[in-house]
Amino acid sequence: MGLRMTAGAFLRLTALVDAALCAVALVAAAVFGPGDWVVGIAAGGALGAANLLSLGWLCGRLLGGEGRKWPYGVLLGCKFAVLVTLVWAAIRFMPMDVVAFVIGLSASGVAIVSAAGFVAVRNVELTT
Repeated sequence: MGLRMTAGAFLRLTALVDAALCAVALVAAAVFGPGDWVVGIAAGGALGAANLLSLGWLCGRLLGGEGRKWPYGVLLGCKFAVLVTLVWAAIRFMPMDVVAFVIGLSASGVAIVSAAGFVAVRNVELTT
């Protein structure tokens, strides 16, 4: 019998990888980059992590269990609109490097791919 992992455990693994990637990027920016890089990576990383966790929670509610699902679908669309608004506001009003912001924001995408790669290579079965 192969390894099993719940969807919640997968989300926690992905969040842990995201936090580790952001921490490495923050340390590198603090040592090698100007101060506005630290602010950009921290802001992008925080926004990316919040997006990742809210996406995982909403999708879990939308796809699992019984009861009405439409409110979670509506919230998923609203989450996207809020994310776009927050990205715009951060780029427009925060004194940071935009490239560093994108690096921090993108860490969650790299974390998803990394965690999915781990699941695929280890032949882990995802369960509910």
